[in-house]
Amino acid sequence: MTPSFGKAIGVPKLGGTYTFKCKNYKNFWIEYVNEQVRDKTIKYVPAYDDKLYSEIKGSYTSSKVEGNTLTVTFAPNETQDGRYVRVEVSAGDIFDKIIFVQKPE
Repeated sequence: MTPSFGKAIGVPKLGGTYTFKCKNYKNFWIEYVNEQVRDKTIKYVPAYDDKLYSEIKGSYTSSKVEGNTLTVTFAPNETQDGRYVRVEVSAGDIFDKIIFVQKPE
C-alpha cells in the first residue's frame, strides 16, 4: 500500500499509539479520519459542536485531540490486508494531514 502523496508513518502489525504536538497553535481539531482497506474507504467526521475536543473512533483506530496534542491509536492488524489511514487536522484556516500505513506482516 503506497499513499499517493507524502511519506507515511509505518505502523507495526501489533498496532501502537502515536502522539503529535502542535507548536504554533494552542489547540487544533480533527477534520476527519479516513480508514482504507483495499478499495474501500470509510470517512469518520467528529460532531460539529465538538471541535475543540475532537475524538473519532474508527474500525481499528482511535484519534483524539486535547489542546495542542493529537493521539492516534491503532489496534493490531489480524487481517491479511494492509491498512491506510489519513488523519486531517485543522486550526481554522490552516490544514495538515498525517498518513499511516499498517502492513499485515
